Amino acid sequence: MKYLKHIILLILLNLNTSLFAVNANSDMLSKQLDEVQQRLQLSDKQLEKFTPVYKSHVQTQMNIMSKYGFNTMTDSESNALTIKQARAMANELKTERNNALKLFEEILTDEQLQQYQSIQEEKVKSLRAKIRKKVFG
Repeated sequence: MKYLKHIILLILLNLNTSLFAVNANSDMLSKQLDEVQQRLQLSDKQLEKFTPVYKSHVQTQMNIMSKYGFNTMTDSESNALTIKQARAMANELKTERNNALKLFEEILTDEQLQQYQSIQEEKVKSLRAKIRKKVFG
């Protein structure tokens, strides 16, 4: 009976942690979407088309990073990456960015697309710094 209480407690703690991560990811996504919307000055019609594609794109990126043990929420909980893993993850992320870009080309004007690519370059630089930290300590 004592062990059962411990198991139930561990399950509840794990569930709460997972729910927190989902809420934190959702909050992070909302903030990112707000920032992108402001910087791109999306019309209501564009925003309606852009939002589901962007959310799917960000979720796919988080899934790729998670697959390699790279925690998108905090650096301290992530596993160290080997150079081979970091390269593989970077290649998968690049492929995903290119796929998303093709979809965004149908929604955004040329000027907005250039601005979006600038935003992505900023994010890639930041992510590269985090990955280097994980690989090289």
